[in-house]
Amino acid sequence: MIRIAPLATLLPAILLAAAPAKADPIDGTWTSDLATAQLSDKPVVQSLAGGVFRCASCTPAYSVPADGKWHKVSGPEYWDEGMVEVVDANTVNFAIRRKGRIVGTSTDTVSSDGNTTRTTYKDSGSANGVPVEGSSTLTRLAAAPAGAHAISGSWKRTAAQSSEAGLNQTFRLDGKVLKLSTPTGESYAATLGGPAAPIVGDPAGTMVQVRKVGAAYEETGIRKGKPVYRMTFEPSADGRTLAVSSTNLRNNSTTRFTATKQ
Repeated sequence: MIRIAPLATLLPAILLAAAPAKADPIDGTWTSDLATAQLSDKPVVQSLAGGVFRCASCTPAYSVPADGKWHKVSGPEYWDEGMVEVVDANTVNFAIRRKGRIVGTSTDTVSSDGNTTRTTYKDSGSANGVPVEGSSTLTRLAAAPAGAHAISGSWKRTAAQSSEAGLNQTFRLDGKVLKLSTPTGESYAATLGGPAAPIVGDPAGTMVQVRKVGAAYEETGIRKGKPVYRMTFEPSADGRTLAVSSTNLRNNSTTRFTATKQ
């Protein structure tokens, strides 16, 4: 015998099937507003003396001869060769390569009074080849050692700018799977509270674990089995902005900023 359910009992199921899934507050494309950035208080400590550039505050720290030639460098996860070229008493050019391909260039220019450095850069190491260009401003905290180049000393990063490709990211919550994509080709799909998932297109092999903490989403980056960074993304009550916190777990430095939904 065929049983036909009363229409009244079918309507809720029909309506539920027809209704679109409610969007999560994290869903959408977000643009970082660097004017709101509270940059890390951790100083940038570097020196260029005796023909060698050293970055003591980098994670990991490294050194490169400043002779304008390419040199193998062990330690950094996103590049394996560096080049440092002294242009003049206030200007230095940098370049990095990974497996023979240039993935980044930058120039440090120190002001005439020696108290400010402006760094301009081009990051060309993205998954899809879309470059990110930008700049940052640093204010001197400690003087350069006697005889060292003007870029030497301790500095505080006070401002940052980036091209659009470096500012946007798109989130979508699909059930319990948080999905991220970027204009530069990196992406992931990670289950909330689940195992680490790969960042597709990341040359360092970074994995991410994600979880919900109150209204916020927390992303922990893992390399070689060890946590290296943690980010939180918390949508505002009106869903228009995203409070972002990014912590480097290796040196315990944190940067905070706001992103706006497009």
